[in-house]
Amino acid sequence: MATVVDDQQVGADSPGESGPDAAHDEPGARGGLEVRQRVLTRIAEHTATLVPGAVQHSSGLGRLAGRGYPSATATVAGQTSRIELDIAAVWPCNVNALSRTVRDRVRSETSRLSGTRVNSVDVTVHLVDATGVSNVRRVE
Repeated sequence: MATVVDDQQVGADSPGESGPDAAHDEPGARGGLEVRQRVLTRIAEHTATLVPGAVQHSSGLGRLAGRGYPSATATVAGQTSRIELDIAAVWPCNVNALSRTVRDRVRSETSRLSGTRVNSVDVTVHLVDATGVSNVRRVE
């Protein structure tokens, strides 16, 4: 926006022009990004469902309450975060390989999509039977 006082322009119309408003065009003056914990948990939960071997699972009262697996919690401090993630897997599976793959993908995708540095992803694998499972992906 340009400001004109006594037939002289004192504001800037574009980032390349100078004037009192030009400071607002500097990257540091534009503001910042605040990433909410809920965003990180949703990214983590969705990413976990994409890993072969991890399944969406809910049963009994958990289904009625809208709770199940995957389930994540995030702690955010500035531009860094920590994620705790509970996932379900159908037995038999290689729990070590599954948890390692989920951890790496969640860290990568959460960092990429949120712009935060994910310091750690703690994965707990819950082995379940096939009842209550909505997406079974097996790696053979």
